[in-house]
Formats: sequence, C-alpha cells, structure tokens
Amino acid sequence: MVQKMVFYIVKLVIGSLILISGMLYFFQGKFVYAPSKKYIGTPADIGIKFEEVFFKSKNDVKICGWYVPAVPGDYTILFCHGNAGNISHRLKTLKIMHDLGYNFLIFDYQGYGKSEGTPTEEGTYSDTRAAYDYLINEKKCSEDKIIFQARSLGGGIATKVVTEKNPPVYILESTFTSVADVARKIYPFLPVDLLTRIKYPTIDNLKSISCPIFFVHSPDDEVIPFSHGKKLYESYNGKKTFFQLKGGHNEGLHISEKEYTAALKTFLDSHLKDKMTSRRER
Repeated sequence: MVQKMVFYIVKLVIGSLILISGMLYFFQGKFVYAPSKKYIGTPADIGIKFEEVFFKSKNDVKICGWYVPAVPGDYTILFCHGNAGNISHRLKTLKIMHDLGYNFLIFDYQGYGKSEGTPTEEGTYSDTRAAYDYLINEKKCSEDKIIFQARSLGGGIATKVVTEKNPPVYILESTFTSVADVARKIYPFLPVDLLTRIKYPTIDNLKSISCPIFFVHSPDDEVIPFSHGKKLYESYNGKKTFFQLKGGHNEGLHISEKEYTAALKTFLDSHLKDKMTSRRER
C-alpha cells in the first residue's frame, strides 16, 4: 500500500512538472509580456506638449509613440519601458527627463497600446531599432545625441540594440541579467535553460558596450532581485555609476525621485560635458 502511494505521488509530481514545463515553453510570451491597450493618461494631462507619432517596425507593423520636445533639447532620450502596461504608465519618467531639458521618445512595443501586432523578443528589438531610425530620419537627430534609457524588461531589449549603436551614455534601470536567471529563481526545480525560448541576455550583451552606464536598482525590488542589478554593474568594465533606489519595483522611482533626479543629472552633466569637450578638441 505504501509503495503504491509513493508511486502515485511520484507520478503526480512528474506529471505536474511536465505540465508546468509545457506551459512555460509553449506559452512563454504570456509570462514575459503583459501589454495593455488602454491609456491612463497623456503628457498633456501633466501640462507637457507632445506629438503622437507612428512608424513601421521591420515586419511592417505600425508602432505608436510619443515624441516630447524640451528646452534646450540638445540630446534626445529613447526610452524602452517594462513588460506591463504601455507608454501612458511612464509619465513620471517622461516628466523628469523633460524637466532636465531632454527631448524624449517613448514608444510601445508590438501589441502594447496603439501599436499593432504581438510582442516577441525579435519584435521588440526591431521596434526599438525602428524608433531609433525614426529619430535619425524624421527628427534629424545625430547618432551622438541619442541616449538610450531602459527599465526592467526594457533593459533586456535596449541593451541588445545599444550593442549595435554608439550612444554617448546609457541609463539602465531595474533590469535582470537574463530571463533564464529570473526563471531559475522562480522555478528552481525546472531545467530553465532548456525551456527558455525568450532570452534577453542582458549581461552577455553588456560585454559589447563601451559607453558610460548609469545603473539603477533597489534592494527592495520584489520583481527583479537586487542581485541582478549589482551583478550587471560589477560585470561592466566601462565607466559606470550605480544609484540605489528605495522601494519596490514599481514604487522606487516615486519614493526616490528627488535623489534619483539629482544623481542622474550629475551623471549626465559629467559625461555629456566630456563628450562635447572631446569633440571640440578634435
């Protein structure tokens, strides 16, 4: 009787693991992406003028974004947001960068907000490249004046594209080392390296970047462990700054806004001034 019970328990456990593994493998996009179509506001609601823009991704999918000019507007931020919601959930960041005097382009990946299609790893890379090309071709930005800023999932996306470009600086916030590393923490009993089809290998892509990076993470982050942010920072061999937020994954920016803004301004002023000085010397 005991042997039969053990047999059934083992069978149940194995069956459950197979079921969970199958769901993670075949429906992986549902676990990684959490798009929302509904806007909760626009920059106009916080008194900022903006332009709704559209451009095509590589697979001919229409992508929607907001372009927000600023004064003096010498540099433009290209912002890649996290896995949930849409561009309307990032008004806080938009306002901070606008008040610091940076033009700002934020866009929705395929399947988010007003953007068409369905999100995929390759699709998000293509969407980001298309946003970059939009700034170059339509807004006539020069490559040395486009700054990448990315948060959470957006960091996994943007870091890949940054390896292909040469931005003056990069702002990387609350980001994981890789999707597999996140999954390994949640499902330590599963062979996540075999199951992970969506990769976003942020820490590997960092090896191909050389510009100064402003790393941001909170020890209170309940979504992406603080250890990921520290590991990314410690692995990077270029010029770098680490700013420690306070608060959870989605509250940290609100709680630490004053300190965050001051640290970011110091970082940007320092490294962008260096860039301008070196250009004059040439």
